[in-house]
Amino acid sequence: MSDLTKAQATLDEKQKELDAVQAMYDKAMREKQALIDDANNCRRKMAAASELINGLGDEKIRYVK
Repeated sequence: MSDLTKAQATLDEKQKELDAVQAMYDKAMREKQALIDDANNCRRKMAAASELINGLGDEKIRYVK
């Protein structure tokens, strides 16, 4: 019975370690997703700004003629 108790204690300790590492992993994945979302928003805004700049450039050419 002593071996079983020791094994259970070791298992409980390792489970706590696993839970801590899993929490760190989950936090890192949330941060990664937040960065991906921010990058996608930035790309979308940059594309819209480029379209606006190009459109205004075309207007300048049209009015200069």
